[in-house]
Amino acid sequence: MPTICAVIDYETLGLRSDCVVLSVGLAAFDIEKYEPDILQFRPNSMYTNIQRAGQQHRSIDPSTEKWWEWQSEAARSMAFRDTPGMTLKETVIAINTFLLENEVTKLIGNGKEFDNLIYRSMCEDVGIEPVIPFWEDTDLRTMNWLSWKDKPLWPSHLIQHVADHDAIFEAFAAQVYYHHLKRDES
Repeated sequence: MPTICAVIDYETLGLRSDCVVLSVGLAAFDIEKYEPDILQFRPNSMYTNIQRAGQQHRSIDPSTEKWWEWQSEAARSMAFRDTPGMTLKETVIAINTFLLENEVTKLIGNGKEFDNLIYRSMCEDVGIEPVIPFWEDTDLRTMNWLSWKDKPLWPSHLIQHVADHDAIFEAFAAQVYYHHLKRDES
């Protein structure tokens, strides 16, 4: 049974699945292999900023815009880069290509009502089918709840609210929760 998972993480301007997306990060990993050094060597990962042009129909939450003012300069500079990012369609193609090339079978978002739904909403917007079926979605918060394990400490070399850094950290957390659950079942 394949065990390759990918964590998907976004930086956005809202809390709904149809919000404007600033950047996306993914990290693919084998959940069966407990690799504490995943935080150091950076697994197969992807990062891109997304052009705001072409997202006029997507929602913006003023409280999220305000929230960004309180985030670190490093996180803001990555999310609001001046360099042109990918279009929404190019982003969906890149995400699907990453998932296929890494033979991902499960897509993990931080919460059940956010990251994975944004992916599906973006796919719908550009008329491209998601390559991971919805029944292969899972989320980190449920894994954490089921494992009764404290959230790991954030490593100092990663920047919170930078999409690929968040995805790499969340891949590590998924491994911690998963292996804690596996240990409890034996």
